[in-house]
Amino acid sequence: MRIIAGTARGRRLETLPGEATRPTQGKVREALFSALTPWVPQADWLDLFAGSGAVGLEAASRGARRVLLVERAPEALRVIEANRHSTQLPVECWALDAAHAVERLRGESFDVIFLDPPYAYDAEPLLVVLNAGALLKPTGRLVWEHAATRRPPERVDGLQLLKTRRYSGTALSFYGNAADSKSTV
Repeated sequence: MRIIAGTARGRRLETLPGEATRPTQGKVREALFSALTPWVPQADWLDLFAGSGAVGLEAASRGARRVLLVERAPEALRVIEANRHSTQLPVECWALDAAHAVERLRGESFDVIFLDPPYAYDAEPLLVVLNAGALLKPTGRLVWEHAATRRPPERVDGLQLLKTRRYSGTALSFYGNAADSKSTV
């Protein structure tokens, strides 16, 4: 796996062995960043369940101002550190689970929040907490990567589902503030 574009384009990334953590495929990352083009430059980006860090590192390579990777698994944290070192991209990494990170982030807000939990994880309560905590800026985007067979909710608290794009067994669901009348992806 490699960084697709930006200042670290072509740099190789390590991934975790086995099936416990599935890295976001290149074609899915490319589609994600294509859809988020207006939000990436100078963005404050939060990557929960960061895994290898590939999505957050891609955001940093493409010009995000601040990238915070949140991951709790020790083996994944070692891979993130190796990838951060090899790409020399300025990303922060917190060794916490998503719920504790969200609590610690109260008072901060992000242009993009990317969630890639294990497919069996019920992310809907976390979506509510993220929105209730005002972690997503009013014109920001929350993207949830999930199994293509899962049907995401149309509305979660004040978030509105804008679009779901499917790629084989993976789907990306894009959410925006329901009060933002210009919400698009």
